[in-house]
Amino acid sequence: MASQWADSTGYIYFTTTSSPSFDGTKKVFFSVTNNGAWYTYTVDMSVNSAWSGTIKQIRIDSALNGVLNKPVGFDWIETSPKVITPTHTVSKTIMTVGDSVTLTCGLTSAGAGRTVAFFVKNGSTTVSSTTRTTNSSGNATWTPTAQSSWQPSVSTQCRDESTLATSSWRNITVNPPLLSPPTLQSPIGGAKVYQDASGKVNLNWANVSGNNGYLMIVDGMSPMPMSVNQTTYAASLTAGGTHTWQMCTKNSAGICGTYSSPVQSFYILPTPTISSTSYSINVGDSVTLTCDLSPAGAGRGVDISPKTSEVLLRVV
Repeated sequence: MASQWADSTGYIYFTTTSSPSFDGTKKVFFSVTNNGAWYTYTVDMSVNSAWSGTIKQIRIDSALNGVLNKPVGFDWIETSPKVITPTHTVSKTIMTVGDSVTLTCGLTSAGAGRTVAFFVKNGSTTVSSTTRTTNSSGNATWTPTAQSSWQPSVSTQCRDESTLATSSWRNITVNPPLLSPPTLQSPIGGAKVYQDASGKVNLNWANVSGNNGYLMIVDGMSPMPMSVNQTTYAASLTAGGTHTWQMCTKNSAGICGTYSSPVQSFYILPTPTISSTSYSINVGDSVTLTCDLSPAGAGRGVDISPKTSEVLLRVV
């Protein structure tokens, strides 16, 4: 527009279907340079809350007062959506293949009803994308699931398709899939076992392909790390009681998946001790033999064989 009128006060008036007459409530001010040169003016009509619904007419007053024989000219007039820089957030910045993440694109209420595009890139390659329509608050969300192609990290962005304005990028680290827990083999199901000669009980499980080691929880204590492809562990545990154990498998990133379920239990039988009232007797004499299963062997049957007794008794 070019103007040679005396003042620099311009207004754009408008009408709508619900308010079809020009009046002072439906106008937006803009400042005019009145030296007769051509200028491009950009006027944000959304500053007037009445600029909504269907716009029927516009009227441009390039000054408050016109001047005789001082021309004002228009080369072109166009309307376009308000440029709003989208805001973009992600619900998590570290995730695992198979997890979901919520991406949000915000345009404020001035961008209600617009189409926005979401992009997920691994390097320069777009691995996922979609479009959504913003709600009355100008927000849109998308909840994709991380794929293997997202590893080891992706960047996400959203774009207002009306103006092609883009948001900042957001970075997400994507870890490899979680692995299933190993199958616990023995002892399980409340089995009754003895300690070995060194006072330990061997816990055994099936190896999981691709594992990067395991974590084991015994009796609810802190997890203990196990080596890659390890399938047995000699546990030092107290006899005469019930013990529990469960395990999970580490993936290549060292992240453990779910623990084995149900939690397995077993009972360690106490090692019997035998004693007698005398260690040297004559044929025909009586001897008292005592078998001790304390502290947890009350009510159990015992069998004292000659082989057992001969290591404790000398018969003469």
